[in-house]
Amino acid sequence: MLRTLAAFVLVLTSGVAQARPNTTVNDNLNAADGLFRTGQNGCSNVSIAIVAANNPAIYGTATAEQRAELQRYAKRCGLRF
Repeated sequence: MLRTLAAFVLVLTSGVAQARPNTTVNDNLNAADGLFRTGQNGCSNVSIAIVAANNPAIYGTATAEQRAELQRYAKRCGLRF
């Protein structure tokens, strides 16, 4: 019974990690966008999003769309991605 429960929990957690996009990237790019729209510098949020995208084991995998958007923001801030 315990083995079955452990296997079930493992399947659930591994599926969730693969299915969810990286929310840290989304949150920081949305914050950067808001700062840019108000005339402020949002490059610190872009930098945090780059760190999150480059560490999938910690923050989750970034989707291709997120990586493309992050590339545009990094270019705007003069950052490498």
